Amino acid sequence: MKFKTSDLTVTAFFIATIIVFGYLFLTIPNIELVTVTIFLAGYLLGMKKGIIVGVIAEFLFSLLNPMGMAAPPLLLAQVLSMGIVGAVGGFIYTISHQKGNLWLKIAQFAILGFLLTTMFDALTTVSFSVFMAETKKKILAATISSLIYGMPFYLTHILANTVIFALGLPVMIKAVEKIDYFKPRLVGGVLLLLCILMNYPESAAASMNSVMQDSIIQHVPEITVPDSVTQADTLIIQQPDTSQIDTSQKIKPQKIIFESDTTRFKKEWDSPFEHPQHEIHEYIYKDLSEVLSYLPGFFQRDLAYPGQPAYAYHRGLPSKYYSVFFNGHPIKDPHTNKTDLNVLPVESIQQIRIENEIQSRFFENAINIYSERYNWEAPYTRVYFHKGPSEFSDVDVTFGQKITPKMDAIAGLTLKGFSGPGAQHPNSLEQHTGRFFAEYRLSPGTVFLYSFLYNRIKAHLVGARQPSGEYATPNARSLRFRYDNALTLRQNILNTDFHNWITTLYFSALSNELNDSEFDIPNDYHYKYFGLNSVLYYNFSGHYLTATTNAEHTWTDAADIKKRNRTIFSIGLRDDFYFSERFGFRAQASVKGASGQGIVSEAGAGVFFDIRDRLKTTLGVLRTVRFPTLFELYTDEFIIGNPDLSDETIRKAYLEIDLQPFESLHLISQLYVKNVDDLLQYQFTEDESVTLTNGESDTYFGADIEGNWNLFWGLQLGSVASFVDLKDRFLEEVPRAMLFGYLQYENSFFRNDLHLTLRFDSRFWDERWGISSYGYTFTPDYVILPADAVINANAFIEVGPMKFYIAMENILDRYYELIYGYPRDGRTVHYGLRWEFLN
Repeated sequence: MKFKTSDLTVTAFFIATIIVFGYLFLTIPNIELVTVTIFLAGYLLGMKKGIIVGVIAEFLFSLLNPMGMAAPPLLLAQVLSMGIVGAVGGFIYTISHQKGNLWLKIAQFAILGFLLTTMFDALTTVSFSVFMAETKKKILAATISSLIYGMPFYLTHILANTVIFALGLPVMIKAVEKIDYFKPRLVGGVLLLLCILMNYPESAAASMNSVMQDSIIQHVPEITVPDSVTQADTLIIQQPDTSQIDTSQKIKPQKIIFESDTTRFKKEWDSPFEHPQHEIHEYIYKDLSEVLSYLPGFFQRDLAYPGQPAYAYHRGLPSKYYSVFFNGHPIKDPHTNKTDLNVLPVESIQQIRIENEIQSRFFENAINIYSERYNWEAPYTRVYFHKGPSEFSDVDVTFGQKITPKMDAIAGLTLKGFSGPGAQHPNSLEQHTGRFFAEYRLSPGTVFLYSFLYNRIKAHLVGARQPSGEYATPNARSLRFRYDNALTLRQNILNTDFHNWITTLYFSALSNELNDSEFDIPNDYHYKYFGLNSVLYYNFSGHYLTATTNAEHTWTDAADIKKRNRTIFSIGLRDDFYFSERFGFRAQASVKGASGQGIVSEAGAGVFFDIRDRLKTTLGVLRTVRFPTLFELYTDEFIIGNPDLSDETIRKAYLEIDLQPFESLHLISQLYVKNVDDLLQYQFTEDESVTLTNGESDTYFGADIEGNWNLFWGLQLGSVASFVDLKDRFLEEVPRAMLFGYLQYENSFFRNDLHLTLRFDSRFWDERWGISSYGYTFTPDYVILPADAVINANAFIEVGPMKFYIAMENILDRYYELIYGYPRDGRTVHYGLRWEFLN
């Protein structure tokens, strides 16, 4: 068969284009433009040329693949499949190239993409089984096993090509047909450019070889707590360390465990609580407040619907009394000092440390949250899907990539949607969250970490459900947006063998626009804040010294306080001295100040005793100060601010006991007493508005108790109990008692290829005060929410590289409200999957 010069040029053009497309998308799993381009070649050049393009392009791509040439049976299947794709492209042109209904063509191309990709995956799977097996029986078994383990890849490949054929082909055909049958000069120029792009870097080829070696490892997530872990109040979603990969072994699965502070000498001061195995933390949640609610002492304070502001109470105090740090910088609203926990995508979190006040970097309550860090030799991709009641859906995709030998990066995107059609959930939500993390190792002793977090929430805020059945703000619409930048420097200075100097420079901006057609309300809030945090650890003659500094400036333009600026700073010093391995002493002091509010001092002290190998106690006292927020000082709407407010002083004393009477049973507890002086309270004025004033002191007691018991045959029993002595309304919405218990069965089958986890858990909340709400006004009406309990059931099935889960919540279908006016779901079913793999 003879070609004209132009025909040869065009054929070479398509072959080069296909090879380059294959190379450019080699690092993206199951996303490729090879199939659609070969189909396009057949569509434009005819069946014969389409077959030639498909066969030659696929053969050369496989032959020159940096991951290595495919085995002969697999190569034959690949070449045969792509030859068929080119032939089908030419055949389709002969029967349906005339102009017609666009939607009909899109449907036609979608079906073709689905069928051709399914054919390719089926042929290559069978060919691989033929190559690996020796007998017909083994061929069948190998084929079934390949289909099971490869199903996530096949589904992604088929779905992606269906979309590419449906949406991409009409555009590509229209664009190409505008060119006068591929003018030779244009084609020659493009061909030259493609040949340049084909000069694939050697480092990329080496990386692909590494991928080929690592791809045989089945990397799947699993949540376990090793028996040897005894540290506490630290929740870790930890990626496995693959720096030393043994390809003969399966990578240890992902874990949620407790871990001590990164500085070695602080292990003795870790809180005693060891979190049990709560797979629900990893799989079934709507926001971070649900994750925190499974830790001792935390009470979930969200408003039942996704997208609504979500907070959490910690040991009786609301979120304005403690700080939330993400990668070393605060995530907060400078207006109220609260942290909306919707802003942090749980999928990106590697570690959560719930620290005691005496351990906090800034000597107050603190939740330190750290993003996952890339430490793989090969790229990886993680896909998460969660479907819940009332049209709730949550999709997250994360990519990890080594950019250079010294630089790693992770990028992720989360999409959430919610549109409750029923009377109980009339609101809606659209949320987009993006993140990017990059780590650059200048030297072993110097590491830079940059993080960027973007969050946009568009929600319908219907407000509290009133006794009449109506909602307080049925027409309210909210658009919340924020982004956070942080650059952290970690260095080992002063001749240390670990990073003992950590400095974070951060800049954040956030805004909240609220609109309601029924009420005349202020609706624009904009904030920016810039700050620097620094901490230095140093070992000096048996003393472990810690010095901290913090400075931050805030620009606020809020409807209810107008334009305000504020600067805060703090300087602190702590000394840990160990008299022996079983006894140590800690002393700390700090000064901090805020513009317009002067300078105050804080102090704390503590001792620990290892009485016996299985019994440890820690005793501590602490005095901290909380400045009034900008809202409390200057608000001028329904609640009138008070610029003369005094600072609130919080004193705490606590006793921790960690007891392990025998190997399978672990009992831990913390008892504490808190006193708050100059408590900020609401006071009604003669014109029925509300102002803020300092009240009298308030004292309350609390206790957190946890027990874990490993039984037999894969059974585990666990319970957590939290108690707070609330003698008046100071701590409204916090129950006096919270109980949580679970019974879990876990086992593996078929040489660990199938892993099964079954879990039943129950939660109980005691009665508590609630505040009624009408529109945007403040009312003094209190109600008592009754005690209640819910029972849930969960099942997790891990097959190959995928983990499926299904959960039934509120099995008894009880009506209950965590927060007054916000009813929770009745009996509901959640389901989804997690898929994590090496590229």
